Amino acid sequence: MPLEEAGYDVIRYQDKYPEMNHRREPGDEFWLKEAGINGWVVFTADAKQRRNINEVKASKRYKVAKFILRTHGSGAELMSIIRKALPKVEQFLNDHEPPFVAKITKDSKVEEYPEWE
Repeated sequence: MPLEEAGYDVIRYQDKYPEMNHRREPGDEFWLKEAGINGWVVFTADAKQRRNINEVKASKRYKVAKFILRTHGSGAELMSIIRKALPKVEQFLNDHEPPFVAKITKDSKVEEYPEWE
């Protein structure tokens, strides 16, 4: 079942920013700022966001709640992992103030990254 059918509002990067697909400008800092300002929860499979200095600064500055999927798979497989993890994600959101980076593992466990640069 898609997240939308489960009652969640979903904003996909490629739908929100079609002009930025396959481009790196203005960069992830741009949409991370919008995510933080709007209180969006970010789910990404891009583990490099945990180390990219500009993305880390934007995430911290705009208080982004970010979950990185630590597995590979098709879009449908990743969405299935997110759906299974949602109760843990909601609990994590209740227990932690943004900014933070957490990981979602293949078996849908949710764990905070102890430090991110």
